[in-house]
Amino acid sequence: MKTIPTTAMKLVVLALILNLTACASKSERSEFPYTEDQPQQGETNTPHLPTAREIRNDPATAADPVLQPGFVIEMTNIEDRKLNGSFKIEFDGSMHLPYNVVLKTSGLKLVDVKAEMSKAYRKFFKNPSSFNVQLKKRVYLVEVRGLVEKPGVLTIEPHSSLESIISQAGGLSKEVPPKYLRVVHKDQSQLALSIVDYFKAGSQFAGLQIKAGDTLYFQVDTPEGGASMMNLTTIQIMGEVLKPGSLTYQPGHDLYDYLLQAGGPAPLADLSHIRIIRGPSQNRLIADMDLIEEEKRPVVHPGDLILVPYDKATPFEKKLTQTASIATIISAVALILFTFGVR
Repeated sequence: MKTIPTTAMKLVVLALILNLTACASKSERSEFPYTEDQPQQGETNTPHLPTAREIRNDPATAADPVLQPGFVIEMTNIEDRKLNGSFKIEFDGSMHLPYNVVLKTSGLKLVDVKAEMSKAYRKFFKNPSSFNVQLKKRVYLVEVRGLVEKPGVLTIEPHSSLESIISQAGGLSKEVPPKYLRVVHKDQSQLALSIVDYFKAGSQFAGLQIKAGDTLYFQVDTPEGGASMMNLTTIQIMGEVLKPGSLTYQPGHDLYDYLLQAGGPAPLADLSHIRIIRGPSQNRLIADMDLIEEEKRPVVHPGDLILVPYDKATPFEKKLTQTASIATIISAVALILFTFGVR
């Protein structure tokens, strides 16, 4: 009977240890650390792409929207013709109605406004009066301040570009051209951007959304305080790529181009769940992209954060991998025994 050489035996034992270690390391690896509920540090600088929920609730298109500054409401009442007419919601959210009635509409929908109207005019009628209200027009009111030729409150179309707003304001100041734009939303959250970087990005930049009730400050000084600067010149790519980090934004380049610049996907990359994060931290989007099944080439915008997660195996897949590893070791041992004639 032949004996197994010591070297061969050592190789078998080493293969067994390596396989068991590999199985253990796969099972202990943590989930990719960037999730929708836990933004990565510094993500507040990434500029927004509407989610399905935001599209449904978009005041410009929703069937029953929250009323916005600039919206025009049509009111009719069969008992008093003076109450018939169209009324605009002012920049501060108030709506001025006949008989010196002022309604505060912030956060209200049409059904709420109708109830408030009935309550406000109750004292003018002996019996409860019926009002009919409907949304007649959807436009936005924004206020422009600072270094523009014609500052003031403007009426704009929903989703208007910054260029069109600047044009309505008479253009940027020629005496002292502004360097920065600071946008203050109704909830007092703020964001800021470099005007030069914005125009360099041009139509490729989709991160800036002007909403009804916003105040736009065109200024020379660098924005301070609670304003989060939007990044318009770079993109970030993190996770399972060979060279993660910051890349220079290049107009026209898509997700595939940036993956190649980052050295390509790592062996454990999950290409069916690549995430593109766009938007400030308080109003951001995490969109899943499937590069395996989808043939489209996703466009990347300035300031985007691309996350390539690792392919986390299911419990069944882990068991299958472990079983295959053990089977490989058994086959190797059997081959050695057969080769040396061990019986």
